[in-house]
Amino acid sequence: MEEEAVMQLKFRGRETTRHTYVQLSGGSHMPFWRHDLKFSAVIGLLSTINRKDYGENEAELERACQEIEALVKELREQSSV
Repeated sequence: MEEEAVMQLKFRGRETTRHTYVQLSGGSHMPFWRHDLKFSAVIGLLSTINRKDYGENEAELERACQEIEALVKELREQSSV
């Protein structure tokens, strides 16, 4: 059953000391962890990124893409253990 959820997250990226604060709200089928809500937010945010906006910062985009790929690889490896 889907529940309405509100989450506040504070995290630090792998290669930075800066913290990011996020508040999510929406439906979740996972009453405790709410990972499905996190995935929904991540996919929605990623879909708003336009490669053309990076211009001269192409290296930053490539670094971010590599970090995303590494995270996805880790998730897949964890689920196959």
